[in-house]
Amino acid sequence: MPFATIQRVLEPAEEDRKAILEPLLAYNLAKAGEEHYKRLALFLRDNGNEIQGGLWAKLYYDWLFVDLLFVPEAMRGENLGSKLLRDAEDWAKVRVAKGLGSIPSRFRLLSFTRSKAMMSLAHLRTILGRTAGFSCVRFFDIGAKQLPGRPRLNSR
Repeated sequence: MPFATIQRVLEPAEEDRKAILEPLLAYNLAKAGEEHYKRLALFLRDNGNEIQGGLWAKLYYDWLFVDLLFVPEAMRGENLGSKLLRDAEDWAKVRVAKGLGSIPSRFRLLSFTRSKAMMSLAHLRTILGRTAGFSCVRFFDIGAKQLPGRPRLNSR
C-alpha cells in the first residue's frame, strides 16, 4: 500500500478541489455510468424583481437533490415551499428521475421534507434492502414498492 500523509488546509484553492473531484468523477463514470448532471434554481421574487428566496437543486444519477429551500417570513402561509418542491419534482420527472433524495442539513428542511411524505433511511432500507447516500427519499412512482402496513405515498 502506498504511503500517504494527511494534510489539513484551511483555505484550499479550487485546483485542490479539482485534484479530488476529477478522479472521483472518473471513478463514478466507470462504476455507475453517465451522471447526466443538471442544475435547477427556482426563485421567489418580490415586486421589485429581487430574489427573496427559492429552491436550489441538482439532478444526477436519476435523482433530484434539493440543496437549498427558503421561503422568507413575509411570503409564508401561501404554500410556496410545497409549490417550489412540486415544480422541481415536475421538472425532474420529465427527465425520468426516479425520485427526490434529500440531505437535510438544517432542521427546518428536515421537518419540511418529512411533512411531504418522504421516507427515512429505515423505511428506505425496507424497500431497497440497503440504504443510499441521502437521509430522506421519496419515489416519484412508488407503485409496487409501497411499504407494507403504510399508506401509499403520493408525489405531491
